[in-house]
Amino acid sequence: MNSEYIRLTDAEVNYTKKHLLNTELESLTSLKKLKEYKELRSKELSLKISLKTSLDSLSQELVILDKLLPHTSWEKKEQEEMKSSININFEETRLFENKIDTNLENQLEEIKRKLARLQ
Repeated sequence: MNSEYIRLTDAEVNYTKKHLLNTELESLTSLKKLKEYKELRSKELSLKISLKTSLDSLSQELVILDKLLPHTSWEKKEQEEMKSSININFEETRLFENKIDTNLENQLEEIKRKLARLQ
């Protein structure tokens, strides 16, 4: 294979060097951010695990406390009302999320149509 050489002007050499150095800088910065991200994710995972164990132990203690305390019929009615209101709120939230998802899908389709028209 024969090599061919071309002469570059000083401006082209400087531009190329600057571009290459900027690319290296961006790569190193990205690697640094990736390393920081991995460290933060591992810390997050350990915190989530400790939180989960704390919540589990708290939940067990609450169950024990609930068994020890006396109950009345009024409490049962109130708990049933709370459960029904929670179910209603959950369904309203689900409907709202579905509406948002549909809106996002419509926006995506519109952007795709605009891109197709431009091409």
